Amino acid sequence: SAGYTLGSDNVFRDPGGKPLNITIKSVTGWTDYTSILQIVEQELAAVGIKVTVQSEAYASWLQDQNTGNFQLMIDNFGYTSDPYQYYNQLLNGTVAPPLGKVDQFGDYGRFDDPKIDALLADIAGTQDPAQQKQDYYQIEHQVIADVPTIPLFAAQDESEFNGNHVKGYPTTDDPYSAPPIWLQPDEG
Repeated sequence: SAGYTLGSDNVFRDPGGKPLNITIKSVTGWTDYTSILQIVEQELAAVGIKVTVQSEAYASWLQDQNTGNFQLMIDNFGYTSDPYQYYNQLLNGTVAPPLGKVDQFGDYGRFDDPKIDALLADIAGTQDPAQQKQDYYQIEHQVIADVPTIPLFAAQDESEFNGNHVKGYPTTDDPYSAPPIWLQPDEG
């Protein structure tokens, strides 16, 4: 419906003849992401979408992530048992700065939907799990419709600590942040 047609080279082209080409930024040397993107590249080529993988040094990639300078970017996100934290960091348009300004909160793509923001505020304002669940359902349906993030796989991250030496660490009873010390924006 956007006017794209499949060219003789099996790549979709817009009405002006420009190929449908998606650029995905990745960190140079992150071989697991390189392998994943090779699969993505092959699978999208099979449906007429050209993918260009742009590998960057970590500092450049991080600057591009934090300022929103990307079309698509592969990264990891989540690592918390609390869906509110995940959705709030990823989708809350009320805290995302404009493109070009540094965002270390998590809405790197500057997703902004007042309905999602209202649902997040509703979740934060109630302790009723049944109400929260209904709000989460609505958020999930909107994410499926708008695709501000594309989950590629599910993973987990384990953290161990000695409770005799460490106090106030995130737990399943108090999942206020992501436990991994390396994970932005909760780092260390």
